[in-house]
Amino acid sequence: MKITTVLLLAVATPAAIAATAYRWTDASGVVHYEQTPPVKGQYQTVHPELPPPASAPPGDNGNKAFLKRIEEQDTAKTKARADAASAKEALQQQCSNARAQLQFLDERPPNRLRMREQGGELRRMDADEWEKQRKTAADTIKQSCRP
Repeated sequence: MKITTVLLLAVATPAAIAATAYRWTDASGVVHYEQTPPVKGQYQTVHPELPPPASAPPGDNGNKAFLKRIEEQDTAKTKARADAASAKEALQQQCSNARAQLQFLDERPPNRLRMREQGGELRRMDADEWEKQRKTAADTIKQSCRP
């Protein structure tokens, strides 16, 4: 009997203490919240909401919502990391391709290279076209390749 009473008081005491509060304003206009009403003057009885218990019941939606937000944040961070890695990989591939193109052009003079026309016919690349492609490759290297 004593254990049951002590246990009941231990569980009910925090709820009983926080269950009633009194709101009142003093002569200088300051608002007070206390567990006892003022000796004189008017006051309002306030019933504050209690915070959820430390170990919430299994069906507690507050915890489910919190865990869902945490999971969504983790998913967003993982996606951002994957996107950043993918972008870095694409930039490295672009750099590699531009370096290969520049090396290919530097090893062959323009009059030895052929270009395919829209109709499928081959023709020799002139010096202006060769220089334009070389400049494009060099510019891509400057933009894509980081030391």
